[in-house]
Amino acid sequence: MTNFTGQDIGRYRIIEPLGQGGMATVYHAFEKCLECDVAVKFIRMEQLPPVEVEKTLKRFEREAEEVTRLTLEDCKPIIKDIVPMYRRSTTGKAEFALITFY
Repeated sequence: MTNFTGQDIGRYRIIEPLGQGGMATVYHAFEKCLECDVAVKFIRMEQLPPVEVEKTLKRFEREAEEVTRLTLEDCKPIIKDIVPMYRRSTTGKAEFALITFY
């Protein structure tokens, strides 16, 4: 598994891992332009068999679309479990989504 701790990915300085799930690892990061803390979710691409890559990327895209539709009012009852996502991106290093950091 790739560890992005200490790396700069675009305008984000990756600080530390926060947790991981079935397809991704979430890191605490610092957004250098806006000077704020964010969470960045990276798909663990190296663990995917080639036949699963396209399916996983589509699932990640659907997740990003669904979460960005949520408003703060939607999240209040479950704020510990769901946070708004406001950017999905691809770099030469990784597929990732930027998530509000609380």
